[in-house]
Amino acid sequence: MPDLYTDDNGNRVIDRNRGPAGPGVPAGGTTGQIYRKASNDDYDGEWAAPPTVIDAVLFAGAAPADGEFALYDGITGKLIKASGMTLTILASTFANKVDKSGTKVLSDVNYTAAEAAKLAGIDPEHFLGVFATLAALEAAHATASAGDHASVEATGSDLELYAWDATNTVWSRVGEPFALTGSDVADILFTAPAEWDVDDCQVFTAAEKIRVANSVQAADLIASGIGVAAYGGLYFFSLTAPVTPTISVVTSDGLDNMVKIDPVTSMNTSSTNFDNGGSNDGRLRYTGTDSRNFFVVATLSVANAALEPLVFAIAKQGVVEPSSRVQCVMTSATDVALVTVTALVTLTANQYVEVVVGNTTNLVSADIYSMSISATKM
Repeated sequence: MPDLYTDDNGNRVIDRNRGPAGPGVPAGGTTGQIYRKASNDDYDGEWAAPPTVIDAVLFAGAAPADGEFALYDGITGKLIKASGMTLTILASTFANKVDKSGTKVLSDVNYTAAEAAKLAGIDPEHFLGVFATLAALEAAHATASAGDHASVEATGSDLELYAWDATNTVWSRVGEPFALTGSDVADILFTAPAEWDVDDCQVFTAAEKIRVANSVQAADLIASGIGVAAYGGLYFFSLTAPVTPTISVVTSDGLDNMVKIDPVTSMNTSSTNFDNGGSNDGRLRYTGTDSRNFFVVATLSVANAALEPLVFAIAKQGVVEPSSRVQCVMTSATDVALVTVTALVTLTANQYVEVVVGNTTNLVSADIYSMSISATKM
């Protein structure tokens, strides 16, 4: 008899080709189990727990090292990559962190290394404080270091700032020391002829004006010959050992063949802007920086047993100043004459003056027992 069965539409149909019934799904099993092949044999199956499915891990680049955190790569959620971070590194990072202060906020201004170095160069210890007067500052700090500074403040007076001048070892005022206009200065200098004269004024260079504006001390002005007297003097004296310059050629009128008088001389200790020319042999040298007019005076004690006519003069840079010549003639072989020689000369830096002597008739020298030379700025 043909096999009958119901199709998907509920119709009963005859299936003449349907094979014999199989064994079907065996009874048994528990919730969650699956039926699986137990072997390669037909119809050999069994109930069993489902297998555990582990997805494969795909790496973008090198896999993380042991103990290293992994990070997702991209947005698929399927690729991971090495992070370079471990628990040890993380712990060290947190150990070195700086805690935020509750009263502070982050600055929106970048702070560079160069600015940090500049700030480090500002030493607050160089500020020595506030004083009522300059004298009080000098009493408290007779000496200081380069960069030290202080302020002088007093009721009713303008604030003054002073810095330590390490080169000249003095406190020097910083800024304009007085509030005078050019017109004010002109009125002071030229409206009282009995007290001031145009010739008394010096033309200041730009550098010199800055130095005066910064209260440069008198020692600095002395070095440049500005605004102070320049004076120099040297001397020789001996009762028993006169110096006798060698006169080898007769001079006719005191302008040629003159011989320098060169005893061992000493500088006058009050000399300013002058020295002995480096030789201590009767040469007086000007060391100021600006050209100046000087009145030069030389006084000598002279003996000449031969009673020869002698000529004395002032020489500048080895050249006789004609207006300084004087003649001396002895009347006794035992006389010691006093000779004075003067000259007006203009000296620039490192120029010198000295006294020279000549014999107008013979090659006979003179004995010089004393000699002094002085130069005073006009």
